[in-house]
Amino acid sequence: MKLQLLAVATFGLSALANGAPVEAMIQFDPDAEKNTENAFEDALKEEKPALDGAPHLATTNLHAEPSKVAAVPAEGSNDKISEFEKDVTDLVLGLGQGGFAATPMGGSVKKIKDVIEKEMLPAVKAAHSANQKELNHLAGELGHAKNFNRKGEKSTGCYKTRDDSLAKSHKHHLAYVRTSPKHKTCRTGEAGLYVENLEQHEEWKEKKQIKELKCKAYSEASKKTGNQNANKNIVSKGGSESVETYVRRISATVCGKPNSKGNGGHGDGGLLDQLLDAKDACEKATRIFNAQTAKCKRLDKQWHNKVKQCNSLQDTMDAGACTYAIEKKDACEAYSECWAAAKQAYDEAEKTVRAEEIDRKAEWRGLKRMHCLIHAFTDMKVTN
Repeated sequence: MKLQLLAVATFGLSALANGAPVEAMIQFDPDAEKNTENAFEDALKEEKPALDGAPHLATTNLHAEPSKVAAVPAEGSNDKISEFEKDVTDLVLGLGQGGFAATPMGGSVKKIKDVIEKEMLPAVKAAHSANQKELNHLAGELGHAKNFNRKGEKSTGCYKTRDDSLAKSHKHHLAYVRTSPKHKTCRTGEAGLYVENLEQHEEWKEKKQIKELKCKAYSEASKKTGNQNANKNIVSKGGSESVETYVRRISATVCGKPNSKGNGGHGDGGLLDQLLDAKDACEKATRIFNAQTAKCKRLDKQWHNKVKQCNSLQDTMDAGACTYAIEKKDACEAYSECWAAAKQAYDEAEKTVRAEEIDRKAEWRGLKRMHCLIHAFTDMKVTN
């Protein structure tokens, strides 16, 4: 729309510069006439990139007669375009006829200025703002990482996706960090219980051997002292043995040493003393062995419970470490994909916007120059 309107304005003013009789109402500096035409043509050239898309305008003769200006087709135009063309035509024809009072020329100048000021220039600004808004939006999709030195600073865009995921995974890292020292302490205790178990088991084997030996001795003592045939031989009197010697031998063997206290109330070394000493030794060794067996079972249970405790801590620690590593990897991959897609979208949009920016600058320059030239007609005096 804007390009069509500018072309029409240029056609009209060019025709005016080519000899329309306006001496009655407009004061033209002789040099200004040609300069005005050239200025409008230069301004129109600023629109060259966009005019390429409107061939029926780009190829129109800039020096068309005023009567032909009104006949320029406005393909796809709406009512506002037609109204603008009519205003320009009225202005040019009015000037050409020298009938300022008889034509709506003053109103047409104002309408043309209003279209440029209120529609065309704002449209360029709006397009520029829309482009910038789109770039800002796409840049926002990329986002920025939070600055930990600034209180309340937060990440945005892809960085927010990354940081939120990393924050979620951090709890697993904390589980690993907090469990690791406990696990190390637990394994140290487990190692101590293991060593103690080995030592006590070795002692258990020694006490078992002692018990077996003591009880075997008791078994042999029991067989010996309870052997009827052996005891018969003890009380059998030798042929050359005197009575006193015989009695002393039997008493020492069976009852033990005189004036001594043996186990069971008789003399030391007697049959009863031997039997009861062997029995007591077996029972004592058995009690010691049983106590060692209970101790080993208790220590073994403590060790196994410690192993379970440490294994549980290790499971928690390993799970925390592995989950943290997996979620961190996923967070980084998700961020990479998000950033790559957002960056591609931004780069493509920026390329388009920069191309449009070049054309828009030319459009703006052309509009501003035309606005200046139209403004020069406000008092109907145009000079260099």
